[in-house]
Amino acid sequence: MRDNLDKVIRIFRNTATHLDEYLNNSVRDLIISNKNQCKVITIASKSGILFKIFELERMIMQAATAIPLQQIYSASKNKIQNICSDCNRAQKCLAYELEGGELDAFNQIVTHSKKLNRGDYLYQAGDEFSSIFVIRSGSIKTFIDDEDGREQILGFSIQGDIAALDGATMNEYPTTAQALETTYVCEIPFARYLELAVKEPTLYKQLLIQMSNQIRNEEEHTLLIGTKSAEQRLASLLISFSKRYAERGFSKNEFNLHMSRRDIGNYLSAAMETVNRLFSRLQASELIEIHGKLVKIRDYDGLHRLATGSDL
Repeated sequence: MRDNLDKVIRIFRNTATHLDEYLNNSVRDLIISNKNQCKVITIASKSGILFKIFELERMIMQAATAIPLQQIYSASKNKIQNICSDCNRAQKCLAYELEGGELDAFNQIVTHSKKLNRGDYLYQAGDEFSSIFVIRSGSIKTFIDDEDGREQILGFSIQGDIAALDGATMNEYPTTAQALETTYVCEIPFARYLELAVKEPTLYKQLLIQMSNQIRNEEEHTLLIGTKSAEQRLASLLISFSKRYAERGFSKNEFNLHMSRRDIGNYLSAAMETVNRLFSRLQASELIEIHGKLVKIRDYDGLHRLATGSDL
């Protein structure tokens, strides 16, 4: 067990070194205590936003005394199809880099292909936190309600994305996740994940990578809203989706956007009428084509120049 805790510590320390460079000093403090106490605290971006306080000490020590990994490996091993090994989202999943018995163990704690219809809630703010989710297919939006009860969209998740990591630091989900279309997710009980992670430190590495990516995305969105015009914001959103779909093996020039124009405007801090007008302008400029939910990028380089402001 001590050897595994040592591996966890080394992963945290190596990740701490790279996070500061990777996020351009946005993570102000990443503290690792002694080998019996593991605390990760990520604090304050350049904009002064407190993103997360992730307390692992209690959970790690509980997991370290949990069910032996061998018992998980042997439980009905031959009766359960290893869906994880065949998943085309594997490189985006927390199980990436696992193989053999470790992947079998991970596969057995996951509830695969839970179905959501359009409008269904995956979880709601205030619900007791218990699981994180991998989007297997489809898409969801995450949002909070402001003091006046108005919805504020925080992001859109597509295939391969991890949802609900923001709840890992507390006992309840701080946001709401709602399906934008028919969506299938894999549910991962977080306590069981930590049990495995103590014995397989690469799972902690993947968790930190996912958290750092989400922090980076939040920072980029804050910068986008604060410094760019509405047209640049929309172009940046389309380029972002293009890159994300390409990373998953899909076309970077054709993809569906299942969120409404109102949702896009909400996320970009622009009125729906403005979003409609900008889509029409991008089409008139022959940068994109719109066919219902389908977006076709006709001039990727031109759209990218618009997003970055290099044409201005």
